[in-house]
Amino acid sequence: MEHIIEKYLTETAVNQNLSPHTMKAYRIDLSQLAKFIRSLQITDINCIHKEHINEYIQSLKCMYKVKTIKRKMVSVKKFFAYLLNEEYITLNPLNSIKLKLKSDVTIPKTISFHEIKKIYEKVYENYNNSNKANIYSLTEVLIIELLYTTGIRVSELCNIKKTDLNIKSKTILINGKGRKERIVFINSVETTHLIKKYIQLTSHIESEFLFLNDNMTKLSTQSVRLRLKRLSKEANIKSNITPHMFRHTFATSLLEEEINLMYIQELLGHSSLNTTQIYITINKKKQQRLINKKHPRNKILTLLNKG
Repeated sequence: MEHIIEKYLTETAVNQNLSPHTMKAYRIDLSQLAKFIRSLQITDINCIHKEHINEYIQSLKCMYKVKTIKRKMVSVKKFFAYLLNEEYITLNPLNSIKLKLKSDVTIPKTISFHEIKKIYEKVYENYNNSNKANIYSLTEVLIIELLYTTGIRVSELCNIKKTDLNIKSKTILINGKGRKERIVFINSVETTHLIKKYIQLTSHIESEFLFLNDNMTKLSTQSVRLRLKRLSKEANIKSNITPHMFRHTFATSLLEEEINLMYIQELLGHSSLNTTQIYITINKKKQQRLINKKHPRNKILTLLNKG
């Protein structure tokens, strides 16, 4: 089965314009399936039936959330469609399977205003205490500024190329999920000035990418996570601050300012408005907390208790 998977992945990479990240996910998903099929001692691909696939789905339920299972099964479905099309199998066992999974409703975690303030204070303190020609501290300032003010994904931040910047129009071209392009805005004169300074400081380095690691290679997502972890600790923040929390905070902040949901969808690069609507849930929960705290009934009860 493994050699057919390799053939499928090679042909998919050639024929479809998929990102390396997507191809890596396909490889992991199909390797996982192959390992499970081997554990059932099935050697003939034509002997994989509906009940085996259902067993596989059940095994995934013990390890993953619904969203991950659905994504993995998309990889499996595409692979079996290929097997049928290429006549490796005569019947597709997935055709008679309806994937019934109740979606997890996960409320995205955001960063409080107080925490954001502390992060800003710390990152600028580090920068001001350096000689201001320190690439490392300037990189951290720009990481925070862009994550918080544009809502871009950490992978999108790391993939920004110098040619994606338009300083004159204060815009950045972002290559998002599915290789979809969108424009985000640099929202302050200060940030624009710092980006210009960063470009000057790194002009001698031969790299197409804007942000770099210490070894002058492209900034990695892991490096961003580690920097945030260190900054949070230095700022005495107990919460586990992640890059994606800046994206959630960006979206909810705009919603609280009554920015149109479709505009937020465009800025975030969501292909579906349904994805963006999760932020309405966050806003409603905040509204509920405010009502519970600020409703005049509380004042009435306080007066009654005093009386």
